[in-house]
Amino acid sequence: MNALPPDLAPDEGTHSSTTTSTDNPITPVSLADALARVRGWTQFDDHRRADLVSALNLVAKGMELPADAVAFSPAAIRGKFITRSAAWFNVSAGRLRNARSAVNFVLHALGLVAEEASPMSAAWAGLLDPLDNKTRLPFSRFARFCTEQQIEPLDVTDDHLEFFEAFLTERTICPTPRKFVSQLRGRWNHQSKNNPAWPRHQFEPLRTKGQFILPLDRFTPTFQADLDRFAACLAGNGAISGQSAWDDDEEDSEQPLTNHRPLRKSSIESRCRHLRTAASALVALGTPITELNTLSDLVQPVTRARDALKFMHNLKGGKPSAPASHASEALVMLAKHDVRLPAAEVERIKRWARTVALPPARMTEKNEALVKQAVSPARAAKLYALPKLLMQAAYRERPNNPKRAASYALRAASLGILLYLPIRLANLIGLRLDKHLWKPDSKQGRYEAIVIPAEETKNRRRIDLPIPAGTATLLEQWNKDFRGEFGGKGNLHLFPGQDRAEASITPQGMRDAIKDATKEHIGVALNPHSFRHVAANQFLASCPGHYEEVRQFLGHASIKTTTDFYAGIEQGASARRFDGIITVKQRHLRPAKQPKRSKP
Repeated sequence: MNALPPDLAPDEGTHSSTTTSTDNPITPVSLADALARVRGWTQFDDHRRADLVSALNLVAKGMELPADAVAFSPAAIRGKFITRSAAWFNVSAGRLRNARSAVNFVLHALGLVAEEASPMSAAWAGLLDPLDNKTRLPFSRFARFCTEQQIEPLDVTDDHLEFFEAFLTERTICPTPRKFVSQLRGRWNHQSKNNPAWPRHQFEPLRTKGQFILPLDRFTPTFQADLDRFAACLAGNGAISGQSAWDDDEEDSEQPLTNHRPLRKSSIESRCRHLRTAASALVALGTPITELNTLSDLVQPVTRARDALKFMHNLKGGKPSAPASHASEALVMLAKHDVRLPAAEVERIKRWARTVALPPARMTEKNEALVKQAVSPARAAKLYALPKLLMQAAYRERPNNPKRAASYALRAASLGILLYLPIRLANLIGLRLDKHLWKPDSKQGRYEAIVIPAEETKNRRRIDLPIPAGTATLLEQWNKDFRGEFGGKGNLHLFPGQDRAEASITPQGMRDAIKDATKEHIGVALNPHSFRHVAANQFLASCPGHYEEVRQFLGHASIKTTTDFYAGIEQGASARRFDGIITVKQRHLRPAKQPKRSKP
């Protein structure tokens, strides 16, 4: 936290140039092998060898494994060394930059990364030269790769972009190959549409291994129209999705119902996406897409629902998964309330749904690991100090770079809320000065509470939380000195979108801001929802078993949700409390004296 806050962009020194074919075989090397070779490099003095060894030992620390168990390659060390922040290693940013440079040097020396690139071909140079430097830079890397592979601009296909991603992953220390290629794809397609000199080829959306979900526009117009109708019904403009609270007649339970509670926009989008997932699974299995003309074609014949769910189940190795579980729920809803299949067929779909259903909701192992790291004493101290430090940095940066200063201040204000009032992301970005932030005197004074009506929350429970003094100060500073750098005049969102008139910051924009700040400064990339888990962990660690208070604080509708997610999270605190009890008892207990042995 010495130089706060550093530039969050990846270091240019962590990118190697792009050449050589990905077909060239690479001899596997362990980190222990690399250490042994470096120690034997007599061409360097003791000081240089010590620096290289120290850098490789930092790799071992990041991998959290013995050196002989670590494969020394860009792909193997990317996630736990190349992309981890200085805060994670508890070293300065300069120390980590030097270590990455040293590791890159060793990888080059051992032939594990690509060598420096030869110039790009005349065709590529002619295509890129008219572009300004900022626009040309991302394409230069791809152009040199293609030149090495003897691929000219007019010959580029989607396969070549896939090969390029594999090259970046396996032969360079580019921190985020997938992100780099995704951005390259978007920029290429933009040039293809708007630059007459550019090749006409448009790259398809990138797809991960095993991905099968098709874009909506690939389906027939009638299928798309029926999905729109279904969405309208879920919004309350039709008959679907639930039974009237006043209707006790079980015989009518299969009929469409018009007086159901409308679903939220995000829930409607999720249901429609889950049905599109099921439709895509059928297409992946060989069903002609032209046979899927309405939503009823997903469950008629009823075995189509089985086939789609089985496909997704097998894709995850026969284990329950979120895609299959959510798709099964949507298919049951569709079959029962919209298509109105016979009860026996609905029951068959329910039986298949139980096969793919996820166990009761709880934190994933990944989230549990993140929370444990975040609440460790050293990191927790940095985390709770971070909002104030970021705001201080914003004021230091303000005279020279107002935009960057506002970016730091946004992180400070949003973290100030999430750490003490961990509301959901949709409510965080939806906060409005004229509606959700309350203060006793509308003309002066600090905000004292966040009040969100029930109809705007996930489970229709009103939020009314007092704002701590420290958070109120951050909000006042953000609103007075920095918020104007984002929103236009008249934008009343607490967190306006960058030059987005009346809109708020996007969900992804807020996620990125929070994850970047926490990764850079505490070494753990927390997303906005993680702060709800952190809050529960901290509360239950101090007050084991107090689930009702956690339920009320987080706004869960049911105590079961709270216990399903957090039961056992206080196990460590309970163990420490037990240890204290035993320690005290040991002070007062004396072992019985052993009887003296009689002499023979």
